[in-house]
Amino acid sequence: MSITGAGAPRGAFQIGEGRLAAALCALFGLLSLMGVLAFRFPALLTTPHLRATYDPDHLRILMAAGLIVCAGCGAFALYKRASLALAFLGLAAAAACLALGGPAVAIGELKPTPFYIGLDWFVIGLLTTGGAFVLIEKLAPLRREQPVLREDWTLDLKHFFMFHRLIGFYLFAGNYIVHEWFSWMIIPGVGGAVRELPFLVQFLLILVAVDFAQYWVHRLYHSPGFFWRVHSVHHSAEHMDWLASSRLNVIEPLITRTLGLLAIAVCGFDQGPINAYILFIGFHATFIHANCGIEFAALERFFVTPKHHHWHHAKDEEAINKNFAVHLSIFDRIFGTYYLPKAWPEAYGVVGEAPPKSLARQQLHPFA
Repeated sequence: MSITGAGAPRGAFQIGEGRLAAALCALFGLLSLMGVLAFRFPALLTTPHLRATYDPDHLRILMAAGLIVCAGCGAFALYKRASLALAFLGLAAAAACLALGGPAVAIGELKPTPFYIGLDWFVIGLLTTGGAFVLIEKLAPLRREQPVLREDWTLDLKHFFMFHRLIGFYLFAGNYIVHEWFSWMIIPGVGGAVRELPFLVQFLLILVAVDFAQYWVHRLYHSPGFFWRVHSVHHSAEHMDWLASSRLNVIEPLITRTLGLLAIAVCGFDQGPINAYILFIGFHATFIHANCGIEFAALERFFVTPKHHHWHHAKDEEAINKNFAVHLSIFDRIFGTYYLPKAWPEAYGVVGEAPPKSLARQQLHPFA
């Protein structure tokens, strides 16, 4: 394993100027407001599976800490007269949070609803995933000169927000499609035999089954026409980091997640290995897009790594339509789409006409 990267560290902010404080004020103010709304309307704004894994008292402590950070950063930004719009936004969101009950707010009624908006998924995901990967990208960067808030980061943050809110819709739609349209593919007796296998064996089989399906749908996305217009939104990112993994057209995760659910349903895996796989892909899908210069030597011949996936996003002619695997690069080796030179790519993005840089227009791009 090795780490690459060159150049002197450089960020978008200067310590003491106040712009970073204003951005943090807005971030923690808005997250605190979202948190109190999730407490008041848990049936609509929280994710059932995620809700069962966290302690609300811990989240109250985090909310209180976030409000303190928001107030301190906001005061400093106002003193420095830096990014005043962001500072006022954060302070206004914090005031609204306190008006709705703040950390002491009571948990609302949990009425069953067919749909839910994963606001808690977004807040916790941004704090944990964002915090962890910003640290990874600073400790082992591929491009040291790339700041955390690089060009187009606000567009990708909008994608991150949108898709975390849609998690309930995707699960509902995927389960409906699998069990209403493809129930004939579920063979009785297979699930019972599969569930008798050891936990680790089931987990590895999920990787193989889901990635085999994803490999071929990924190749379909790169065929000319409608599917490429859907997928080109993801490839339009010109900077690779943890946030770039969220740039997607709304159709793509619906198709991809439904195929994954179908592969799992056909094989009938136990819930434990499925949960482990969900945790794994949550980290891995972000990691392979990260601005991370770690190389994994011989493992890259079998598993998808940041270097392998960065080449999938590269603009180099030799890399076009290569490295379709999402988890297991062995599929690229088997089907002749493996490409991994010694160097890292220099440029990313769409060759030719790229989708517009607007969240709404990127969602409409396949139909343009």
